[in-house]
Amino acid sequence: MGIEHLLPGVYAPVLSFFGTDSGELDVETFKRHVAYLAEAGVGPVICGSMGEAPMLNEIERLTLVRAARAAIDENHYAVPLIVGTGLASTAETIHLTKKVAEAGADCALVIPSGYYASLMSREALKRFFLDVGSASPIPVMIYNFPGAAGGVDMDSDLLEELAAEGDNFCGAKLTCSAIGKITRIAGFAASSDFRPSHAGSWQPAPGQAPFMVFGGFSDLMLPSTFAQAHGAIAGIGNFAPYTFRKLFELVRKAIVSNDPQDLVNAQQLQTLVAEGDYQ
Repeated sequence: MGIEHLLPGVYAPVLSFFGTDSGELDVETFKRHVAYLAEAGVGPVICGSMGEAPMLNEIERLTLVRAARAAIDENHYAVPLIVGTGLASTAETIHLTKKVAEAGADCALVIPSGYYASLMSREALKRFFLDVGSASPIPVMIYNFPGAAGGVDMDSDLLEELAAEGDNFCGAKLTCSAIGKITRIAGFAASSDFRPSHAGSWQPAPGQAPFMVFGGFSDLMLPSTFAQAHGAIAGIGNFAPYTFRKLFELVRKAIVSNDPQDLVNAQQLQTLVAEGDYQ
């Protein structure tokens, strides 16, 4: 397992590949792609929105988890395996999270259900995540993506409460394009007031942040990293992993060096990546 490798950096929501005629999973192509990303220093996030998770049954999901685990272990890559497990109910989400943990997942990425979005009150969302986090045998990353959850959009106050009160949350992925929200949560997680219990499976090692905040788009990399976010989980990593990683490295270098030229270099690459992501 590799949860110790959950560090600031770049991650990609891995595509799921299918045979053009049969419609069956193309496991070998999937394994090669996971290895390609890991070789570039990009961590794989499988069975997420870009991986067509809602269209996969449990057997297919577990097949992909085992394949990704094999691709990482066979090549000794130092990356964690993050797997999407959010389903329509708390019970189903807990069940799938336990299954993917058995299959080799290091971390669960959990999105709330948007089926009855109008009934997903603040208290219902909080109870859902606290219950899933407590029952999960692996650390849980909270996933806020209104576009894939029926418009359900958690605010920074709720996310900060979950980070502080939950005992098994390792971070959050924010695919809501809200740089202000990223700034508030990352700042909260970096403050001396943040003292999570971590009584669950998430036990940060020396050098690991207690709660990591990742943006969901590469075009926010520069501003979000300056705001103390820990990187990004973005689709561009699938086809430009080295550029994606380079952008993160340039931004981090600009922050540490305080050299104006390093900032210019980061800004120039950020502009190129943002145009590519948009087009």
